Amino acid sequence: MSDKVAVLGGKGGLPPAWVLAGLEPPQGIKDMGSWKAAVYTPEQQARLGVDEEGHKHDAPRMVGGPGVIGPAWTRGEIEPPQGEKNMGSWTA
Repeated sequence: MSDKVAVLGGKGGLPPAWVLAGLEPPQGIKDMGSWKAAVYTPEQQARLGVDEEGHKHDAPRMVGGPGVIGPAWTRGEIEPPQGEKNMGSWTA
């Protein structure tokens, strides 16, 4: 067994989005039980037009993050799938 302790993020982890984008940091703290999250205060939310996590109110949410492209059939490159497959808790 290893003596190393797993660290979330580690050497390859990225800093928070507000650090990368040079934005105002959140001033609030939210107790998440076993850890604490930095959050934007109600005053910051009203002034900056963001939610508690710093997302702009009018910004669309994207699965996969910026720069990710969808399946080839969504771009018209191939024919879309014609059937469905039961994946247990969801259908593909």
